[in-house]
Amino acid sequence: FRIKRPMLSSIPSPPSGTRDLCAVVSEACILLCGCGGSNPPNPSSTTNFLATHSNTMCHILKKSIGQVRPKSVPHCMLVLEALLRRYPTDGGSMLMQSGIVGVMLQSVAEHYCCVCVGGLNIMADDVRRQQQWEPECVIVQNLTVIARIVAATSSPDGSRSLDSMFPIVISDHTQKQQQQDQQPRFEFQPLHLIDLYFRLM
Repeated sequence: FRIKRPMLSSIPSPPSGTRDLCAVVSEACILLCGCGGSNPPNPSSTTNFLATHSNTMCHILKKSIGQVRPKSVPHCMLVLEALLRRYPTDGGSMLMQSGIVGVMLQSVAEHYCCVCVGGLNIMADDVRRQQQWEPECVIVQNLTVIARIVAATSSPDGSRSLDSMFPIVISDHTQKQQQQDQQPRFEFQPLHLIDLYFRLM
């Protein structure tokens, strides 16, 4: 059978490293084991799978999200896609509670600070800035995942969990340690997230 992948505009290249291969295996486990071998999926089997392997999935994603090169990001996003399609509510809650959504928001905030606001002092240098933010294609995929999680966990508890992650403070870490209190700062707020969403989507 064919698996539709609406989050990605193109099929990623074959896995070229350990993390890529790990992501491919994780996606297959979610799609195949998560349905308990039945068609249609057995609800009890999907619940048991997530309860049993949630810690492993979180560990794999923490080692991948924000830690891989842009060309490897599609493999990570396929894992998130499979997770959110198979477990829209529980999967989204797991990603929020494990801090993975926080990592994605941090990446989004840094991109917004450097691209849309203009950066912080030394960060204005193009070479340095290119090393500090994720490319636009990665940010778009991060925003898509965050939007799907918010839509799936639209209960009051889910909203509070996302709101508690703001503001995200971006500082110029190139300053000396003794001047830390005087570092220029940018606070990324929910309105900035919405602004960036409409800029890129």
